[in-house]
Amino acid sequence: MPTQTSRVLLSRSTNLCTARKAARGFTLIELLVAIAIIALLISILLPSLGAARRSARNVICQNNLRQVAIAQSGYASTNKDWLAGSPSTSGFAAAGSPTASGPYNGSQSIKTVEPVFNGVSTQSYDWMGPLLSDIGQRGPGEGLPADRLSGQQGDRVRADRMNWYTRVNSFQCPENNFEAKPWAAGSSPPEYFTVQRMYSYAMCTQFLSTVDKPVLGTGQSSGQPRIADRGGFVPMFSRVGTPSQKGMIFDGHRYANAGATTDDNVPDYDYAINATMGGAFSDVGPWWRSSNDGSRALSRFAAPGEAAGPWDSGNRVDARFWAFRHGVKKITPVDGAKTASGGVQCRGNVGFFDGHVELMDDLQATNPMLWMPTGTRLRTTLDAWNSTRRAFPQQTRSGTFSTSEYVFP
Repeated sequence: MPTQTSRVLLSRSTNLCTARKAARGFTLIELLVAIAIIALLISILLPSLGAARRSARNVICQNNLRQVAIAQSGYASTNKDWLAGSPSTSGFAAAGSPTASGPYNGSQSIKTVEPVFNGVSTQSYDWMGPLLSDIGQRGPGEGLPADRLSGQQGDRVRADRMNWYTRVNSFQCPENNFEAKPWAAGSSPPEYFTVQRMYSYAMCTQFLSTVDKPVLGTGQSSGQPRIADRGGFVPMFSRVGTPSQKGMIFDGHRYANAGATTDDNVPDYDYAINATMGGAFSDVGPWWRSSNDGSRALSRFAAPGEAAGPWDSGNRVDARFWAFRHGVKKITPVDGAKTASGGVQCRGNVGFFDGHVELMDDLQATNPMLWMPTGTRLRTTLDAWNSTRRAFPQQTRSGTFSTSEYVFP
């Protein structure tokens, strides 16, 4: 018969074995099952997390555009209603001014006063510098004497200032991870104009240019009437029209060339101080299409219904992704329909003069009504994208509307 002591020892030994069995680790099969479950959960959650992250970035971008619109409104209120970023207002010195030989008439070659960098506007269409200066943010160039803002020394300061803009968070879309290289017609860039982060936003030159300096796409040939006559428009906030209906600024970039091949697919920026047609900062608007690729801020050359068709097969780059960066919407063609063929529309943000921002696809954003001052008279078919003419025939004087003049509300 076991003694009391032996029974106690036997009980302790049994409990110890049970504890050891309970404390054993996972088997290899159990570990693999656990890893498989975790991987499955991650694969399910990642798309949702990615969508949430993209949605958050879109909110940041919209807030940026809203702040720019508020800053532009504030600039106008303190500068007798004039808008920043026009060759006739904040960019007058950078544009150079006409002499007594007469105003610009579309063909006459006139002498001008040489463009001058004033430490604020790096180009005639630069709206970033004047708005930053107006709200009290000081960057390279401001406060320097005139002798340090001229010649090569001045160009270096101007280059520093243009690069500074890319570090101002309110001017940068968080979905913009692209670079742009310097470029100017007929010249090679000095070493101090370097590859930098692409500017995220573009303002509309329809609201920044004056009648005597017609913007590309709505000007006139010698002896011909204007395509779109803005009457006596001047770049003033009160002359734009209904602020909630007019687009001030949009996701985009100047000189994003849809004709670029994969060997030359980096966007570029015009660094010239007297750059025309919007320079590095503005554009005539997403609606414009011409033989040389149209709008370089939102080029739709490869969009559904355009000449290249969706996803051109000839080593071209779809430049819409440089501009409208906030997702895509699939377009499914309908049998027998006269609308655009299948493909995708890219989505981007448009900021209006009243401060509200709308997420649009790249076809919606081409509506000319958004980009023409109230009272602009359309006298002939607008040189717009093919799909824009189909979507907005009255606003482009296309189809059955081609014989009647259209006045933009």
